[in-house]
Amino acid sequence: MTVSERMFAFIDARKDKSAAGLAKLLGVSTGQTTSWRQRNCDPPVKYLPQICEYLGVSIAFLVTGEEAKVDLAKVLAEDEAVLLERYRSLDADGREIVRATALQEQRRAAAEKGLAETHVG
Repeated sequence: MTVSERMFAFIDARKDKSAAGLAKLLGVSTGQTTSWRQRNCDPPVKYLPQICEYLGVSIAFLVTGEEAKVDLAKVLAEDEAVLLERYRSLDADGREIVRATALQEQRRAAAEKGLAETHVG
C-alpha cells in the first residue's frame, strides 16, 4: 500500500476527517488532494508531518503501515528499564499506587525546588 492509499483509506474510515480538511490544513487546493487520490500519487515529503498530525498517526505508520519499534535498552538507563519492567508486572491496583506515589513525589520535589530557589542569593 502506498502513502497515498494509506492516507485516503484512513480519511475514508473516519467521519471527522476529509480530503478537503486536509487540503485546507496543508494550504493546497482540494484539486491537489483529488489528484493525489486519483493518480495514486504520494504527496510531497514536506507535507508528511502535517498529514500525520491531521490523521493522528506517526510518519513511520504512514510510510510503512507499521509503527516503528523502539529498543528501550537504547533509550532507557538501566534503573529506568528495571522500574518499567516492575511496573508492567503489576496489576491495575498496583499501577495506580505507583502513579499516585510518583505524582506525590513529583509535587514534593517541585515544592522543594521552589523553596531552594527562593533562598538563593
